[in-house]
Amino acid sequence: MILSSFCFIILYVNKIHPQGIGVSYWGRRIKKRMRKAVLNKNMCDRSPFCPASRSCKFGAIKRNVRGFFDVEIEIDKEKCTGCGVCTKFCPQGAIKIVEE
Repeated sequence: MILSSFCFIILYVNKIHPQGIGVSYWGRRIKKRMRKAVLNKNMCDRSPFCPASRSCKFGAIKRNVRGFFDVEIEIDKEKCTGCGVCTKFCPQGAIKIVEE
C-alpha cells in the first residue's frame, strides 16, 4: 500500500515553460495552450507616455511615434510571453490576455 501511493505521487510531474510548452521529467514535449496579449485599438488612447509599453520586460509592446500625439502601439506576438503585466498597467483596459 505504501508503494502504490508513492508511485501515484511521482507519476506525473511537469515543468511549464513560459511559451506554453511543458517538458516532463521523462523528456517528452507536451503542447500547452499559449497565452498572448491582444490590443483593442478602439479602446486605446494612443498616449505617447503609454505605461503598458514601459512595463513589458520582453519588449513586446512597440510605440511608433509619428508626431507628439500621433502614436501607434503594436504588440509583437513572437516576443509576448503572456505574463499579463501589461494588462495591469494599461489605464484604458485596452490590452487583454487570450489563449491561442
